[in-house]
Amino acid sequence: MKRKGKHPGLRTQTTPRQRRPYIDFDYVHKLDESEKTFLSSFVSEHYGADFDINPTYIKEGGEYVQISGNADTSKNRDLRKYRNVRKYYLGTDGIYHYAPRFKYADTNIHKDDEQRKSCNRNANANARDLMAIGHPADVAKEEFQYFLENLQEGMSPEDMMVLREEVEQRMKEEGEDND
Repeated sequence: MKRKGKHPGLRTQTTPRQRRPYIDFDYVHKLDESEKTFLSSFVSEHYGADFDINPTYIKEGGEYVQISGNADTSKNRDLRKYRNVRKYYLGTDGIYHYAPRFKYADTNIHKDDEQRKSCNRNANANARDLMAIGHPADVAKEEFQYFLENLQEGMSPEDMMVLREEVEQRMKEEGEDND
């Protein structure tokens, strides 16, 4: 579902945390409106798999009825009951097609199925990124604790204690610097 507003793909305030590092552009203010629109669409599609989809129709009593893409016709419908029903999409030629390639609007930058699959893989990988989902400092601390525990094999207990105290002191100092 596309977010509202002007150039929604470039706004980090409304972007999921996983996607923010990828859309931190420091040159956006130098772009003209058409370039900002293109970049916003590209970012939304490539990093978020957020594609424009044509309205969906079904056949009821020989008539084509729109079930999505229009708030007036789809707000009172339970779309789950249409899972196993053949869906149609209105093509640019004015004919209703049921082929999946007509599902996506022509305004999308990524036109073919392989490009859209690649965007979906990117979005899924970003959503599973441990450093983006969790708190990176906590994750790094846990990994370092694991490293310290496994390092004990080759060190004397005294050296291990000194190293642990030094690490904890530096982590406290870094925590105070970040606050």
